Amino acid sequence: MTTTPSAPHSSPHRQVLPLLITMGDAVGIGPEIIVKAFAAGQASDAVVVGDVAAMQRAAALVPRAPAVVALSELSQAHAALKAGHLPVWAPAQLSADLAQLPWGQVDARCGQAAARCIEEAVALIQGGHARALVTAPLHKEALSAAGVNYPGHTEMLQALSAQKGQSPPPVRMML
Repeated sequence: MTTTPSAPHSSPHRQVLPLLITMGDAVGIGPEIIVKAFAAGQASDAVVVGDVAAMQRAAALVPRAPAVVALSELSQAHAALKAGHLPVWAPAQLSADLAQLPWGQVDARCGQAAARCIEEAVALIQGGHARALVTAPLHKEALSAAGVNYPGHTEMLQALSAQKGQSPPPVRMML
């Protein structure tokens, strides 16, 4: 089940579409890196696609972390960012207990959540609701444990960006 975000408001001062950041592995370093980027003012036009509780747990580790705000509509992102918050768009079908899992442990629920966040982010971009995607680190073993048929981000993004009936586009990883 994919949620359908509301379209950005149209106005004479049309807002720039947000940059999306997938949370990566919920018990890995990704959520903390994202919170630190927001705290440092380096993600002023971004929305996290991830689990709200997992992001709140990471925010508790970071001094002067912005408040994590759950978005019920993607169009709320601009107001949340203007207020200095860390907006999170949570895809459907994420495990409810991600924030209770032990840090640094491989878990299929985290692999499933990481994949689901990537799928949702790609769908938002393809639907014209966001402009680009940055991915936080995920654990390839957790993806495999979740039954995800891709070894990592690169191959998954390649498959998701393929036009129906056409070969997937060439991809490159950039670090």
